[in-house]
Amino acid sequence: MISNLFKITSFNDVSKEKDLITKIYAIKKDTNNNIWVGGLDKDLLMITADNKITKYPILYLKSIIETTTGKILASGRYGIYEINPENNNFKILEDLEPSKRTLAFSTVHAVQQTKKNQLIVGTNGAGLLFYNLDTKKIKKLDLSSGFPSDIVQGVLLDSEDAIWASTTKGLVHVKINKKDTIINIYDKKDGLASTEYNYGSYTKLNDSLLAFGGVNGVTIFNPKEIVNQNFKPYLVFEDLKLFNKSVSPSEKPLSKHINQTEKINLKSNENSIEIKFAGIQHSVASKMKYVWKLEGFNDAWSKENTNNFATYTNLPSGKYKFKVKAINKYNNESKIREIDIIVASPWWLTNTAFFIYFLLLIIFIWALIHFTTILINKKNADDQIEFFNNITHELKTPLTILMTSLENITNTNDSKESNKHIKSTVKRLNSLFEQMLNFHKVTSQDSIYQNVSKIKVENYLKARIKNFEPLTKERNLEIKIENNWPETIFYYYKDVFDKIFLNILSNAIKYSFEGGTIKVKLQKIANGELKLQISDEGFGIPKDQQKFILKRYYRARNAINSQSPGTGLGLIMTKKLIEKTGGTITFDSVENKGTTFTIMLKNLVDLYKKTEVVETEKLKNEQTVEEQLQLDMFSDAKILIVEDNDELRSLLVESLGNHFLILEASNGKEGIEMALQNFPDIILTDLIMPEMDGMEMAKNLKQNINLNHIPVFMLTVLQNSTQKLESIEAGVAEYIEKPVDTKLLLAKIVNTLKFQRKIREKYVTDSDAENATVYRNQKDKEFLEDLESKIIENIENNSFSVHDLSKSFGMSRTSLYMKLKNLVDLSPQDFVIHTKLKHAKNLLIKGQMSIKEVAYSSGFSNPKYFSTSFKKFYGKTPTGFLDSLKK
Repeated sequence: MISNLFKITSFNDVSKEKDLITKIYAIKKDTNNNIWVGGLDKDLLMITADNKITKYPILYLKSIIETTTGKILASGRYGIYEINPENNNFKILEDLEPSKRTLAFSTVHAVQQTKKNQLIVGTNGAGLLFYNLDTKKIKKLDLSSGFPSDIVQGVLLDSEDAIWASTTKGLVHVKINKKDTIINIYDKKDGLASTEYNYGSYTKLNDSLLAFGGVNGVTIFNPKEIVNQNFKPYLVFEDLKLFNKSVSPSEKPLSKHINQTEKINLKSNENSIEIKFAGIQHSVASKMKYVWKLEGFNDAWSKENTNNFATYTNLPSGKYKFKVKAINKYNNESKIREIDIIVASPWWLTNTAFFIYFLLLIIFIWALIHFTTILINKKNADDQIEFFNNITHELKTPLTILMTSLENITNTNDSKESNKHIKSTVKRLNSLFEQMLNFHKVTSQDSIYQNVSKIKVENYLKARIKNFEPLTKERNLEIKIENNWPETIFYYYKDVFDKIFLNILSNAIKYSFEGGTIKVKLQKIANGELKLQISDEGFGIPKDQQKFILKRYYRARNAINSQSPGTGLGLIMTKKLIEKTGGTITFDSVENKGTTFTIMLKNLVDLYKKTEVVETEKLKNEQTVEEQLQLDMFSDAKILIVEDNDELRSLLVESLGNHFLILEASNGKEGIEMALQNFPDIILTDLIMPEMDGMEMAKNLKQNINLNHIPVFMLTVLQNSTQKLESIEAGVAEYIEKPVDTKLLLAKIVNTLKFQRKIREKYVTDSDAENATVYRNQKDKEFLEDLESKIIENIENNSFSVHDLSKSFGMSRTSLYMKLKNLVDLSPQDFVIHTKLKHAKNLLIKGQMSIKEVAYSSGFSNPKYFSTSFKKFYGKTPTGFLDSLKK
């Protein structure tokens, strides 16, 4: 038997020193043959060769090494202590003290010194630390740097000064060069005995062999004999996600698998994507790391990490190139894979949109220049038009009063010829005001919408010249006519001809010297046109100012000095009218001798033949006015007059009061209140009034269910088409121009009342609202249809009363009564019975019920009363009606 070759003796037992360390974690023999012993519970010991002991008050140690300078580094819970054996001085390396903010470790497990005078420190919690003894700088590798664990159990340096560190999750090989720090991690899958290693269990057996102890044994290896695989990983694309939803190859934007796709076209709203990829290697894929970038968005490569997907959100429109590569644990890189990604622009940022924007900009600039030019050209005209509109309104109201007064005088038996002459003069004044108001039509670009008329030239001229007799007599002027027009008739727009002739003639009278002669000459030229010349013996026009005469609002100097009233409007209007009809106007003038205006007008005989309405028809229509005045039958009709001018309102009341019941109000607000109290048949209102004008009142009436059936007549002097259109939209039935022609107003009132009566009779006669097709407006028809529907809806409800009916429409019983009497001349109670009888008639026609059943189904509780009412309304009993259907 072989006896034991070794004998164990406890140093604590033989040493004279008592209370020595018992829990030993680190032993080191230095170059001076001193043995350093450290642990947890007692002081650090230095034991010399002759067994002398030196104690250092340093506890909780786990590692002791000797530096190249002969100093001892003792490491543990409180960091690293540097000890000088020659003088026994020691100090802690303050830079490596544990700190929660900078170096959060619980203890130091291992320390090694490199040839570059750098300490490699393995910690429990802070990973691997690199401390430069010269610069005092610290670097570290931890989980965030690619380390498998922050708990480093042991550290060794191989012959090439490469670092080997054992951790709780594998053995790490760290190789540092000038460009990069390469970290390779080994575990059981690489042939190691353990993946989890113990602290303090490591050593360098010789220059070639390293040993690390783990939970499953010891791993001993020669770093130089480790075979590095040169295989490069192969990278594939696995998946594409849009807004966290995977896109299959059959779905857009993919037409095939993502790994076979070279380009992806995305819509503008598909700008949140995720691309998944994987590196394929014979070894485990979990060892793979990846870097990627999206050129056009971020041109820098990402940091190496194990995530195998890249996510981008809210990508702007544009073209991108996604690049990715895989890196295995041997630092071998795969080929770079690429995918082109195009995010389309939204429609408002496409080339087509920009082209449209460009066109719109050009159109806008053109329109701006065009309308600016128009505004500049019309600026002065608009100012004068506004002035004339306002002045004319003030002038026309007293003219209306005068016209109405004269109307009453001329209709009496004791009227005199002089009164009629005054009336004729006032009408002529009114015509002149009409020309002023129509000035904007003449100066605008619109066409003349009139019918061509027959004009008996000589008779016409004499009649018009006669109107000027008061002026010519006052100034002792003589007007001579030289008519060389070979035909009796000249075909032209009568109103336009009137304006042209009267404007030129009035100017000739205005600027003639007293006692002078005015010549009017007519002749036919070769192309059939009428040549009209008007010559005067007056002021004439200075030669230097003649070029301005037919310009806007220009008056010659001598005309202004003459103190004759004028604005320069007449000639402008005349020139525009002539040019619109294809004619020309010229003049010759000598200062203080006179002026001759020459006008060429086309003979519109061909246009006349196409026109249906001519002057003779108008005269015929005027003659029929008297026939329409069937006033006696409407003496109980109520007319509400709304006019702010007390005098005009009084005259209208006087004129219309002889035929109708008259109500008065001085503005629109009072008019609505009066209408709600009295429910007139017609409302006659002025346009311009204080508090509430006629237009606003008409709009309020249209929106009021109690009053929207009442026709509204509008009195005004303003005649522009825009205002007339607004009046129609506001519910105005008639447009009466001032000064008011009483006979025409009476005719319109009678026609409207006759139309109302016709509707009432037709409704009762035709029996059904849908058959009574003549209505004043759509709202009246809809109102009656809604009433009938509401009655039929409640036909079997015996408690449904007239009060309930009016309440369901937001009306009072009085309002409903007045409205129905106006529309169909039936009281609400009669209207209910009428509607029930129509319903009964329809049931009888269907023939599915007996007469008694029809009576009950139509809301009649007594069949006998039903038969009586049916006979009273239809002239037949229900039985007789059924018999008539069988014939």
